[in-house]
Amino acid sequence: MGIPARIEIPAATLDPALASGVAAVGLPELILFEFENFNVNYAGQEDGDCWRTTLNFRYVGDEWRDGISSIIVLSGVWEIYEHADYQGEREPPIQLGPGHYPTLASIGMRGGIKSFRVSANGCSPGSGANRIK
Repeated sequence: MGIPARIEIPAATLDPALASGVAAVGLPELILFEFENFNVNYAGQEDGDCWRTTLNFRYVGDEWRDGISSIIVLSGVWEIYEHADYQGEREPPIQLGPGHYPTLASIGMRGGIKSFRVSANGCSPGSGANRIK
Protein backbone atom coordinates (compact mmCIF):
# COMPACT_ATOMS: atom_id res chain seq x y z
CA MET A 1 0.00 0.00 0.00
CA GLY A 2 1.50 3.31 -1.03
CA ILE A 3 0.76 6.38 1.02
CA PRO A 4 0.07 9.42 -1.12
CA ALA A 5 2.29 12.41 -0.46
CA ARG A 6 -0.64 14.74 -1.07
CA ILE A 7 -4.26 14.59 -2.13
CA GLU A 8 -6.37 17.42 -3.43
CA ILE A 9 -8.58 18.87 -0.70
CA PRO A 10 -10.94 21.76 -1.44
CA ALA A 11 -9.35 24.99 -0.18
CA ALA A 12 -12.49 25.76 1.84
CA THR A 13 -11.71 22.87 4.18
CA LEU A 14 -8.13 23.97 4.89
CA ASP A 15 -7.15 26.14 7.80
CA PRO A 16 -6.89 29.61 6.17
CA ALA A 17 -3.49 30.31 7.74
CA LEU A 18 -1.98 27.31 5.97
CA ALA A 19 -4.12 26.99 2.83
CA SER A 20 -1.24 27.97 0.53
CA GLY A 21 0.79 24.91 1.63
CA VAL A 22 4.23 24.64 3.15
CA ALA A 23 7.40 22.66 2.55
CA ALA A 24 7.45 19.38 4.49
CA VAL A 25 11.05 19.70 5.70
CA GLY A 26 11.23 19.90 9.49
CA LEU A 27 7.51 20.44 10.02
CA PRO A 28 5.10 18.47 12.19
CA GLU A 29 3.65 15.72 10.01
CA LEU A 30 1.10 12.92 10.26
CA ILE A 31 -0.59 10.21 8.20
CA LEU A 32 -4.36 9.81 8.53
CA PHE A 33 -6.44 6.73 7.76
CA GLU A 34 -10.17 6.46 7.27
CA PHE A 35 -10.38 3.03 8.91
CA GLU A 36 -8.96 1.44 12.05
CA ASN A 37 -5.58 -0.31 12.08
CA PHE A 38 -4.18 1.91 9.31
CA ASN A 39 -6.49 0.42 6.68
CA VAL A 40 -7.76 2.06 3.53
CA ASN A 41 -10.05 -0.91 2.81
CA TYR A 42 -13.02 -2.02 4.84
CA ALA A 43 -14.76 -5.39 4.40
CA GLY A 44 -13.04 -5.91 1.06
CA GLN A 45 -14.07 -2.54 -0.35
CA GLU A 46 -11.32 -0.38 -1.80
CA ASP A 47 -12.96 2.95 -1.24
CA GLY A 48 -11.17 4.23 1.87
CA ASP A 49 -8.69 7.07 2.05
CA CYS A 50 -5.41 7.95 3.69
CA TRP A 51 -3.21 10.98 3.37
CA ARG A 52 0.01 12.47 4.65
CA THR A 53 0.01 16.12 5.63
CA THR A 54 1.73 18.93 7.48
CA LEU A 55 -1.40 21.12 7.38
CA ASN A 56 -4.09 21.97 9.90
CA PHE A 57 -7.62 21.01 8.83
CA ARG A 58 -10.67 22.69 10.33
CA TYR A 59 -12.88 20.05 8.66
CA VAL A 60 -11.76 16.82 7.00
CA GLY A 61 -14.74 16.82 4.62
CA ASP A 62 -17.82 14.74 4.00
CA GLU A 63 -15.81 12.30 1.88
CA TRP A 64 -14.43 10.79 5.11
CA ARG A 65 -17.90 9.62 6.24
CA ASP A 66 -17.28 8.93 9.94
CA GLY A 67 -13.98 10.82 10.03
CA ILE A 68 -10.45 9.64 10.67
CA SER A 69 -10.13 6.32 12.54
CA SER A 70 -6.36 5.75 12.86
CA ILE A 71 -3.26 7.96 12.78
CA ILE A 72 0.50 7.76 12.51
CA VAL A 73 2.18 10.87 13.91
CA LEU A 74 5.58 11.20 12.25
CA SER A 75 6.63 14.39 14.03
CA GLY A 76 5.28 17.21 16.14
CA VAL A 77 2.40 17.36 18.60
CA TRP A 78 -1.12 17.42 17.16
CA GLU A 79 -4.48 18.34 18.72
CA ILE A 80 -7.39 16.21 17.51
CA TYR A 81 -11.11 16.98 17.69
CA GLU A 82 -14.36 15.06 17.31
CA HIS A 83 -16.07 17.93 15.47
CA ALA A 84 -15.29 20.46 12.74
CA ASP A 85 -13.71 23.86 13.51
CA TYR A 86 -11.49 22.46 16.29
CA GLN A 87 -14.44 21.65 18.54
CA GLY A 88 -14.74 18.57 20.71
CA GLU A 89 -15.86 16.95 23.92
CA ARG A 90 -12.58 17.58 25.77
CA GLU A 91 -10.97 20.76 26.97
CA PRO A 92 -8.06 20.78 26.50
CA PRO A 93 -8.18 18.51 23.43
CA ILE A 94 -6.28 15.25 23.11
CA GLN A 95 -2.69 15.85 21.99
CA LEU A 96 -0.81 13.18 20.08
CA GLY A 97 2.97 13.00 19.84
CA PRO A 98 4.99 10.76 17.50
CA GLY A 99 3.64 7.23 17.43
CA HIS A 100 1.12 4.80 15.95
CA TYR A 101 -2.53 5.07 17.01
CA PRO A 102 -4.43 2.16 15.41
CA THR A 103 -7.86 2.95 16.91
CA LEU A 104 -9.62 5.89 18.50
CA ALA A 105 -10.36 3.72 21.52
CA SER A 106 -6.58 3.45 22.04
CA ILE A 107 -6.52 7.21 22.71
CA GLY A 108 -9.78 7.37 24.66
CA MET A 109 -12.03 8.71 21.89
CA ARG A 110 -15.38 7.65 20.47
CA GLY A 111 -16.49 8.61 16.98
CA GLY A 112 -14.33 9.89 14.14
CA ILE A 113 -11.88 12.77 14.10
CA LYS A 114 -13.33 15.69 12.11
CA SER A 115 -10.60 18.34 12.57
CA PHE A 116 -6.98 18.56 13.71
CA ARG A 117 -4.12 21.03 14.05
CA VAL A 118 -0.56 21.40 15.26
CA SER A 119 -0.53 22.04 18.99
CA ALA A 120 0.64 25.37 20.32
CA ASN A 121 3.44 23.24 21.76
CA GLY A 122 4.54 22.57 18.16
CA CYS A 123 7.33 20.03 18.35
CA SER A 124 7.82 20.31 22.10
CA PRO A 125 6.37 17.74 24.47
CA GLY A 126 3.28 18.95 26.28
CA SER A 127 2.28 18.23 29.81
CA GLY A 128 -1.51 18.47 29.66
CA ALA A 129 -3.82 15.84 31.09
CA ASN A 130 -4.92 14.86 27.59
CA ARG A 131 -1.38 14.46 26.17
CA ILE A 132 -0.79 10.98 24.74
CA LYS A 133 2.78 9.95 24.05
